Amino acid sequence: FMSDDEPAFYNAWSEIMGLANKQILCTWHVLRNWMKNLNKIHSNDKKTIVFKTLKSLLYETDENNFYIGLQTVLNHLLNDKDTEDYGKYFKSMYSNKIEKWAYFNRKYIGINTNMYLEALHKNIKHCYLDGKQCKRSDVSINALMALVRDKSFERIIKISKQKKSYKIKQIISGHNKSLKITSDMIIKVDD
Repeated sequence: FMSDDEPAFYNAWSEIMGLANKQILCTWHVLRNWMKNLNKIHSNDKKTIVFKTLKSLLYETDENNFYIGLQTVLNHLLNDKDTEDYGKYFKSMYSNKIEKWAYFNRKYIGINTNMYLEALHKNIKHCYLDGKQCKRSDVSINALMALVRDKSFERIIKISKQKKSYKIKQIISGHNKSLKITSDMIIKVDD
């Protein structure tokens, strides 16, 4: 389950659907929160350095390197007068939920952001609800039905033009490459 930093979405999901196997935070939202709180750092030069350092820590895929880097970053932040407030913020807000934002914990999940979902939400709100927040379920359902209708027409047009999407081209390419695999290229690893 991926969401932003607010627990409301996950709490609602858990209440209805049960606990998710893995809960992760959207990278874009994490970086945005870190950026918004850089005003806690008193030196402009240090703001850039801190953000770049935290960003590289976020993207670290080796767990041991991550924890070594995290300890180093926290020590530097908390022991420098200019960055001490930011260090306290980072420690209280993010050091207790590392498994939700660190990339070493996202290996093999296949998703990093919920930008597609955010874009869909924006499309529904601005194209089908005239940019207004909708409180009535009948209006929301009508908007969703209009979206599905329009997406269905788009799909039919793409199919009739026989234009292949990038993803379909990748699948076809992978399939064609797999057909060229000979039995002598296959190695048995384990029983």
